[in-house]
Amino acid sequence: MLIALGVTGGIGAYKAVEVARGLQKRGHEVVAVMTHSATRFVGAVTFEAITRRHVITDQFETGMNADIEHIAIASTIDLLVIAPATANIIGKLANGIADDFLSTLYTATRAPVLIAPAMNTQMFEHEAIRKNLDTLAFLVIAAMATPLQAQRHGGGGGGRGGGGGGRRSDIALKHDITLLGHLDNGMGFYRFSYNGSDKAYVGVMAQEVQAVRPDAVVRGNDGYLRVFYDKLGVEFMTYKQWIASGSRIPSTTSSSH
Repeated sequence: MLIALGVTGGIGAYKAVEVARGLQKRGHEVVAVMTHSATRFVGAVTFEAITRRHVITDQFETGMNADIEHIAIASTIDLLVIAPATANIIGKLANGIADDFLSTLYTATRAPVLIAPAMNTQMFEHEAIRKNLDTLAFLVIAAMATPLQAQRHGGGGGGRGGGGGGRRSDIALKHDITLLGHLDNGMGFYRFSYNGSDKAYVGVMAQEVQAVRPDAVVRGNDGYLRVFYDKLGVEFMTYKQWIASGSRIPSTTSSSH
């Protein structure tokens, strides 16, 4: 497996060296992508020596193919890991900002994505940071894998995924997926948790919805399938809200067709 390791500018950048070594020990190929700030904590030559690959540090490096390198890598990697993931990069990913190689790679790849947030507790608990993390989690949940994949990886978890085929839909890397029951039209109603967090959501899988109610699903320009919950008559909520509401499996509205 070819893994792109994104390293951002935090003290945790030193730990990314161990991440690279650990991935290699497990038989994976690693290509490092460093932000400019990351190079102030650890030198690119360190990652080059470990991975025995060129380390990407600039979106506009010289060379005839440098301007499309992020597209080439985006198409060949099997996984993008961002460790450490600072508050800055999390904000970029959540809001579609692509102003350096790493953030551009994130928007271009269809591979699953794992992020390891790294910041002090006060920053991590800030409302803006939680909102950005929730946004990223929603993007994952809205494009969750098929029921078969969910069953196969039910004890594992997921990274970023897509509603289409290929690697992007096989996202079970860091999500815990639990079937809570079935809606009246047969679609599964699931509990999704991510990053080992206590925060969890309940809802449906986009690909299941597409098979039953294609009018309630749209594929965005980024390749994600998104569910219009208002068309289903099903509320997308946190797991705690669902418990507080009586843990009822909701009914769906009839199709408009």
